[in-house]
Amino acid sequence: MYSVRTTWDDHDYGGNDAGAEYPKKKESQKLFLDFFEAPKDDPRWSREGVYSAQVFGPPGKRVQLILLDARYFRSPLKIGFKPGEPGDGFRGKYAPNTHKDATVLGEAQWKWLEEQLKVPAELRLIGSGVQVVPDEHGSEMWGNFPLERKRLFKLVKDTGANGVVFLTGDRHLAEISRLPADHTDGVGYTLFDVCSSSPNTPSGNFTKTKVRFANEINSYRVGLTYFDINFGTVLIDWEQPDPVVRLQVREESGQVVLQQRVTLRQLRPKP
Repeated sequence: MYSVRTTWDDHDYGGNDAGAEYPKKKESQKLFLDFFEAPKDDPRWSREGVYSAQVFGPPGKRVQLILLDARYFRSPLKIGFKPGEPGDGFRGKYAPNTHKDATVLGEAQWKWLEEQLKVPAELRLIGSGVQVVPDEHGSEMWGNFPLERKRLFKLVKDTGANGVVFLTGDRHLAEISRLPADHTDGVGYTLFDVCSSSPNTPSGNFTKTKVRFANEINSYRVGLTYFDINFGTVLIDWEQPDPVVRLQVREESGQVVLQQRVTLRQLRPKP
């Protein structure tokens, strides 16, 4: 039996690169919940934002799916980046917003997330409309709000939340990024960010005529970038003594084009 669990990004939300300033966000939330036929007892009907969480599977095989809302409460983006010189790698138009009050999730969602990260689970898939780990390309990402990005990683570490993997989108391309365990903002184990986008408007045609994305800077990237139609899959082999998680990006016919293989033990801090 299949079920759909959803959050949104800017064009579902209603405005390109929009955040808290979008004037029709309440109307968008109602339309969103209506479209996906959210049950009437769904807490998203009675609170602002479409964030949600659910745990699947029995003890020992629990997968927690946390879907963040990185739009409804997000502070304004700051214009600042310019395309670099040839060879520097493409940079988008946004600069880091370092104001102490700037937020991505808003305080109510931050408190909710802290409680969710304390829920028992072996693997935690955290969905965000925009990339979490990359922080250099200057397009939309958590890196536009570096203090919030640090706060997110710190919360994962402080709550002792094992098994975190980020599932992201927005970029009209696909790539897998990795934050090492010993990174300044690290949580004690490697954090993966699997960006899969998009099934209908990939950057491929644009990329074939221009090099905008082909040399885009991302020092966290593992392997290559995939520019054509794609979708992501997460496969878990619970039968292994140390369960194996395969983080994949697949092309239109279903063939794997990007993959990272990691065990659950590798998604925990070393003793």
